[in-house]
Amino acid sequence: MEFQIRHQRQLKDFQLNKDQEQLLKGLSNDGLHAWGNLYRNISGTMECDVDGEKMGLAKAATLLRQGDRPRREAAWRPSKLHGRFKRNQQLRS
Repeated sequence: MEFQIRHQRQLKDFQLNKDQEQLLKGLSNDGLHAWGNLYRNISGTMECDVDGEKMGLAKAATLLRQGDRPRREAAWRPSKLHGRFKRNQQLRS
């Protein structure tokens, strides 16, 4: 225990404060990670309307495997997703 405390005290001069750590983390994103974060942000907030029920894209995608053809077709309709995508795109511009 004593070693750990002494070691942490020695490293204190080499540590950044919380604001500096967050800035460094934000600037360290490379292209691949930045695109992944953007995709997760957009796809996580998008919703679609399937037979009057609002749901996220992941839930709508699970409906594509159901046996009920009209329900699958309602989940597949791109026009419903397209309208929501346009609104999200305008918000992000």
